[in-house]
Amino acid sequence: MREAYSPLWDFCTLDAFLVIQTGTIAAVAVGFARYLGVLFPSISPTAWIIPPVALSSKYAISLSVQQLVGILMMSSSRSQYPGRAHRQLIQNIFTSAKTLALLGLIFVCVFIGRNAAAISDNFGHFWAVRGAQSLEPGANFLRGLVPTVTAASDAFGLFVAYGVAQVGSLFSATPGTTLASPPRK
Repeated sequence: MREAYSPLWDFCTLDAFLVIQTGTIAAVAVGFARYLGVLFPSISPTAWIIPPVALSSKYAISLSVQQLVGILMMSSSRSQYPGRAHRQLIQNIFTSAKTLALLGLIFVCVFIGRNAAAISDNFGHFWAVRGAQSLEPGANFLRGLVPTVTAASDAFGLFVAYGVAQVGSLFSATPGTTLASPPRK
């Protein structure tokens, strides 16, 4: 990048590698460890390997099972660097796991969680309008959806809540979720 464009673009590429990619890997690892803790309660943030050791009145250091799982996930992401075939194998395994989990969820919803009354209600009168409310000009219809804000701190809290609500959609759009092509010879 430096030779092709300028040192600025080389720095931006390095910045993306050192900050953006590593931050994303860390966030995904922490999220994975927390969700795994829901499935397996022994992976808990309070199951201590090293109990908290107070370094000062406001700072302590510790290591829980959940943190260890996050660290192991971050270190496993480093295994994608050695070679293309190894990287493709890891990517194919995780993409296949996501695809199989999605197909399994669809199967469970269609065959196990099937509700004949809900299907009949949703698809029985496909073009009939039911339970519609008329909208008045302006944005008055939003009053029932948005909580009332009385102070600036409440407005900031609402802003933060909307921002936090976007995290899942941002992670669902991360690149690298397609099956890798076979290695070239």
